[in-house]
Amino acid sequence: EDLDRILQGNLPDDYRVVYENLRTGSEHHLDAFNRQLGL
Repeated sequence: EDLDRILQGNLPDDYRVVYENLRTGSEHHLDAFNRQLGL
């Protein structure tokens, strides 16, 4: 998936935190992550 490709690079710490949060299944964090990345 796109997120996996993104994670291959060097993410800022704030992106890592949001990604870890969305991995728990939080759709809110997923939406925030996508908005920050402009997806």
